[in-house]
Amino acid sequence: MNDDRMARPVSGEIMSGAAASPSARAARSGDVVDAEFVSMPAASVAPRAETLAAQAPIPPAAKGMDILKETDGPRSRRAGPAFWLFGLVLVGAAFWVSGGHALVSRPASPPPVVESDPREALRIMRVESRIEKDAGKAFVLVDGEVVNTGNRPAVLPPLDIRVTDGAGKSVRYVLGTGERRLAPSDRFPFSSRLEAPADGVGTVTVDFSTETN
Repeated sequence: MNDDRMARPVSGEIMSGAAASPSARAARSGDVVDAEFVSMPAASVAPRAETLAAQAPIPPAAKGMDILKETDGPRSRRAGPAFWLFGLVLVGAAFWVSGGHALVSRPASPPPVVESDPREALRIMRVESRIEKDAGKAFVLVDGEVVNTGNRPAVLPPLDIRVTDGAGKSVRYVLGTGERRLAPSDRFPFSSRLEAPADGVGTVTVDFSTETN
């Protein structure tokens, strides 16, 4: 069933059910536009495209190792000596402000003086030992002296005397010195009489005692 309300495209006058007057037709004739379409063949467009393609320059292709060569494009410039000099000035200024001036201006401290023990300058010298008999008993006589070879006074420690018998057994004796104070180049003579071992006397040694009271 046709719908009378649907518009239909027509070329020419629009017909309606009722007869229109000449004045109405003249008014409606201005609303109608006749359009014509012309189809162009594809062959007429192709020459234009070929002309544009021929005008565009084609760069030559790189051959072999030519691709590794440098181009004529803009090159980066390295920093000159003025740039590095300015950088060094900034680094030096930062070091100086952060405390470097204290390291430069502070004088070098002298090495600490290590004082040696004055007793290291004491020397035991001229030690002599001999055996004497008295009332049927044998005694060992030990003589010697201690010298202060240093340049400072030193306190004389006790003396340690060891007597070794013929079997290798040693007997220790301590000779007190009263903690005498020896001046530089001063001497302290000592003498001791000790009972001789029953197996005879092998060696006699004298040294400073390392024991502390």
